Amino acid sequence: MSAVGTTLDRVEQLAKILGVCIAAFGVWKYFDVAHQNTVDRSLSHYDAFHAGRVFEARHWIAEMGYRLIALRKEAPADSASEAAVPLEDLLIGELSTAPGVLHYDVAIEYFERVKSCIDTGSCDRKTALALLAEEAERLRFYFRPMMDRRATLGDTNHIALLCIASRYEAEGCETG
Repeated sequence: MSAVGTTLDRVEQLAKILGVCIAAFGVWKYFDVAHQNTVDRSLSHYDAFHAGRVFEARHWIAEMGYRLIALRKEAPADSASEAAVPLEDLLIGELSTAPGVLHYDVAIEYFERVKSCIDTGSCDRKTALALLAEEAERLRFYFRPMMDRRATLGDTNHIALLCIASRYEAEGCETG
C-alpha cells in the first residue's frame, strides 16, 4: 500500500507542477499576444500614414517644400524676387493658404492620434517611433514656422509631432 500511496503522491506532485507550467505558459502567451496587438496597432498607424488624407497632406507638403527650396536656390539672395524672402516666411505663406491649413491640420491631428496611442499603451512606443520619427522630423522642418506662430496664440496641438520627431525627448513628452 505504501508503494501505491507513494506513486499517487508523485503523480499528484507532477500534476501540480504540470498545472503551474501550463498556467505560466498561459500568462506568457497572454502577454505575448497583448504585446503583438500593440505592435499591430502601431503598424496600422504606419499604414494610415501612407494612405488617404494623411498621404495627400504629406504629398502636398513635400511638393511645397521642394518648390520653395528650388525657388530659393534659383535666384540670387540680393534680388527683389520671392527667392530673397526668408524660407520661414515662404513656408508661413504657403501653410496659411486654405490647402496649407487643411494639410497642416491633417498631419498634426495624425500625430496627436499616434501620441495618444503610445501614451495609453495601445501602441508599442518603440515600433511607432522606429517607423514614424524620421518622417515626423521632416514635417517638423516644414511646420516649425507655423508651429511657432500658433504657439504664440496658445495652440499646443503640435506637441505630439515634436514628441514623435524627438523620440519623446522634447519637453512635455512624458507618457501617461
